[in-house]
Amino acid sequence: MKSMYDEIDQALSDSHWLIALDRDGTLVPYANRPEEAVVDGKLRGLISDLCAGSGIDVAIISARSTAQLRGDFDSVGAILAGNYGLEVLFPDGQELIQPHALNAVPMLKTVRDELSEKIDLANGAILEDHGYTLCLHFQNVHPSRRHEIHAPVLETALQFPDLSFKRLPTSYEVTPSIPWDKGFGLSFIDSNLAGDCSTRKRFFAGDTTADTPGFIWTNSHGGISIQIGLGDSIGATHRLDTPEELHLLLEYIVKRRPPKSDRATA
Repeated sequence: MKSMYDEIDQALSDSHWLIALDRDGTLVPYANRPEEAVVDGKLRGLISDLCAGSGIDVAIISARSTAQLRGDFDSVGAILAGNYGLEVLFPDGQELIQPHALNAVPMLKTVRDELSEKIDLANGAILEDHGYTLCLHFQNVHPSRRHEIHAPVLETALQFPDLSFKRLPTSYEVTPSIPWDKGFGLSFIDSNLAGDCSTRKRFFAGDTTADTPGFIWTNSHGGISIQIGLGDSIGATHRLDTPEELHLLLEYIVKRRPPKSDRATA
């Protein structure tokens, strides 16, 4: 822990920071249902204070859509990167969407409708439509009935070779079949920021293997990468046990980094 804080202290003199944060499992603990993983007022205030720091750009990069992220972080001043950064909404209102994601929307809607017909969503499965991706959660389905999830997904995947169907430990993700992950998303955000990128300090916190490309990208730029949770190593240079510990670290940065107005008049 001390070495991580020492690294942050040494980097606080850098002129510009990009602080990128995963949402679920990183900022907010997981819940049985996605809607139960709530961003409370205290966390929203913390992100707002972080955005007010001099020379800091904050990005929330998530599998959720930007529409969902706006419900959590609207008006706090953060960059909202939904669907792993396939869609990015900047604080000035500029919205950038990857063309391949736009082109995939009709197919994704058809897959959503087909899976809704083939799968009994009353058995605990949850099908989320994030606009440019789909997520089918099966963690609440009894193991003896999960074949009722897997078989229809595999059948549907064969019908849509232009989409990627990825099986995760407790869900399936359906995405445009293009090379894209959080590493690409962070690179895209970084390339659209103002300022000298050569002096920018990158910071990224995540919790699952879906965040590993983000860790790799951050590490390749000499940044600070933090894994939340003490499971197997997934590529970050540092670890914290819980989202609450990450909150304390972000509070530390807020206290050590002067607000924009203070630095402007210093």
